[in-house]
Amino acid sequence: MSANIRHWLRQRANMPQQNFRLFVMGAFVFFLGVATIILSNKMMLPSLRQELMVMLGLVVAVVGGAAATLGYLALSLLRLFTLFDKKDD
Repeated sequence: MSANIRHWLRQRANMPQQNFRLFVMGAFVFFLGVATIILSNKMMLPSLRQELMVMLGLVVAVVGGAAATLGYLALSLLRLFTLFDKKDD
């Protein structure tokens, strides 16, 4: 199993354009979620609908943040992983 994970990490590290796209799209979705939270709190009257919109914004922000984090880690740490990986296939 360790060899499969190592192989997947090596493949993912050699795709910087896809990793950057994941980072940018994740950041965009994160800020869309944050904007939903802010606008819901500012523009809507306190109600169940407002709370549901804030919860939706929170879910969107968490998903976007996770995607941006994965993209960032893939751009930085996985590249270092391949530089320091001495094992050749």
